Amino acid sequence: SEAAKMRAVGLLLLVLPLLCLAADGSEAGENPWIDIKGGDGVQYIVKEKGDCSSYAVQDGDIVFISHAGYLDTTRQQFDGNGDAFLKVHVGQGAVIRGMETGMKGQCVGETRIVRMPPRTAFDDPLKRFKSKPVPNGSTVEYHITVHGVQRPGTLHYYWVIMVEQGGVPGLIFLIIALFACYGIYDSLSKASRKTKSKRR
Repeated sequence: SEAAKMRAVGLLLLVLPLLCLAADGSEAGENPWIDIKGGDGVQYIVKEKGDCSSYAVQDGDIVFISHAGYLDTTRQQFDGNGDAFLKVHVGQGAVIRGMETGMKGQCVGETRIVRMPPRTAFDDPLKRFKSKPVPNGSTVEYHITVHGVQRPGTLHYYWVIMVEQGGVPGLIFLIIALFACYGIYDSLSKASRKTKSKRR
């Protein structure tokens, strides 16, 4: 009947806005990417949480990571270090800018998927590449896991820096310096003991 049709239309008009709101809410929920403030378009997702009780990555840290790089469009892998850890001195430009940006704030044991627009990856105007592993204009994603962080001010940090920058000569110099420090300490200790024994 005409009345039944009118009721059906009225019900549809009531339900339709609710369905639209639900669809908008689900679409918003399907975007888990976190925009990095000042990151020039770099975004990330936390795939696996880590231990944030000690260090979170910041400029100046030496970070040991495993990583795998994929094209955003085809999901084809073009980069990775397998089981070996890559050592990165954050802020020194040793890796692409998007990787450094995406790692900041990351904790030990945490895995992030970092999405990088071309200008922060292999089309970065501040970098020159002999050969690019991806086509021009490619957005890339890196899966990055932090396995260790060495913070400036710790003995192990300076040990890594000395070996990294000085190689074998640097390592030999460090060993000699440690022995010299021990010798000075030992001499001062003996002199102090002799002085105390004379006073007695």
